[in-house]
Amino acid sequence: MEGKTNFNSIKCTYMFRDQEIRCDSKIEYACLNYFETVFDAIEMKRCDESIVFDDNGRKRRFIPDFIIETSEDCFIVECKSFASVKNLNEKWRKYNELSILKRDILNKFAAETHRKPFWFTKDLHADYYNNVKPIAR
Repeated sequence: MEGKTNFNSIKCTYMFRDQEIRCDSKIEYACLNYFETVFDAIEMKRCDESIVFDDNGRKRRFIPDFIIETSEDCFIVECKSFASVKNLNEKWRKYNELSILKRDILNKFAAETHRKPFWFTKDLHADYYNNVKPIAR
């Protein structure tokens, strides 16, 4: 695998129906492959909707990764890798804490916008994560 890597991520492009979809990590690539293969996705795109939330009095902004449509549903999708709890530095501890908060926020936002939330992790969908071979950009 070539490309810029950081925390098991690689910048790559997923090809879907002659459309290039930018992926910021292998897990995002695996997620798109999962939806195309398992759900027979009819449309996939990067999400451009911003969700503002409160993090202990601090306003933060969260943009989910993808909006994916199937013949039956529309999903708002977030792809996450969780850092191992062992020997975490402060940065990754905060990443894990915010991820838990973002999951709740995604669920609320999906309900408000009449979509289904989908949280894609490499552990939950290891077969797709482990078998994809992204093309680096």
